[in-house]
Amino acid sequence: MVSKFARKEGIPCEELLKKISVARAFTCHQLATLIRERLEPGLSPEDSSLIVLLGPCTVFFDEDVPGEEAALLFRKTLAKVQNMSQKGVAFLMSQSFRGFNKRRSFLLRELAGSADAVLKLKFSPMPSR
Repeated sequence: MVSKFARKEGIPCEELLKKISVARAFTCHQLATLIRERLEPGLSPEDSSLIVLLGPCTVFFDEDVPGEEAALLFRKTLAKVQNMSQKGVAFLMSQSFRGFNKRRSFLLRELAGSADAVLKLKFSPMPSR
């Protein structure tokens, strides 16, 4: 998809691929460290940046992490996202509501409350023909 987009836009594919980074966090501590300490230094100030976070709340639902610790870490992480956003970094976040920890649903509310726009997408099966 990236190479097809690059060709269409007349951008050398290698140049575009060098500007894309992918990271995965398996724990809330890893995600917090990634966002709060490692993300911003890796951004180029002269380029526009788009950060895509898939399931940012999911790792904070982990029952192995005490609720108060997860909430504090989540709020600090969200504050860093908001700070970077004010500096012009764009964030696109997608969070599934399937199978989430109901006791920590406040994280979803806080995430939505910090967003500029929230879209709620529902799956609707295609009618059979």
